[in-house]
Amino acid sequence: MTKCSPGCGRPTHQGDQPIPEVGGASRAETTGHGAIWRKIVDAAFERFMRLGGLMGASDHETLLAAVPQCCQLLEEFLELASWIVFPARSGAQYKRNQADTMRLLLDSGFPMDFALEAVGSRPRGAPPRKRVLAVAALELWHDKGWSWARVTREVCNCGGAEHGYDCKERLRQQINDLRECLKKYGIEEPPRKAAGASSP
Repeated sequence: MTKCSPGCGRPTHQGDQPIPEVGGASRAETTGHGAIWRKIVDAAFERFMRLGGLMGASDHETLLAAVPQCCQLLEEFLELASWIVFPARSGAQYKRNQADTMRLLLDSGFPMDFALEAVGSRPRGAPPRKRVLAVAALELWHDKGWSWARVTREVCNCGGAEHGYDCKERLRQQINDLRECLKKYGIEEPPRKAAGASSP
């Protein structure tokens, strides 16, 4: 993995260490991150920093005027983050995260309506855990030159003994969702290191 510059403050990208992994993960979930993952992190981090700058307004009038832009940046940040970070597994932890986020926004001067919308935001498309696996799958396809059947066997965590057509089809849909997100934010896929496999 490429090391960050000194003083990198990204919450999910400290030094050259990957984000913490979740217990019981598949092999694909515990491998190092590639170029696509890092580009998504960069895009999310840029929005996080811009949002932080707006939240640092010195008076409430300026802050309230920036609410529409803050909402847009937060929505984009949450969408990008859903592709790179595993969600909390327990409902109790998820609720604690919601409460902490709500408190932070209200303490920073954001109106209640904005805070409620922020903590209730949920990304559309594939579930968050499946989104992270889709990134891992696309990176394997680019970096290893594997067929999609082999990539599916490597990343699928459905619990089945074999991963056939249904698993590959679900992965294909998740990859399509990922590519739509990459296109939306102007993130280009890196050149494929090995040729010979078709797109899903």
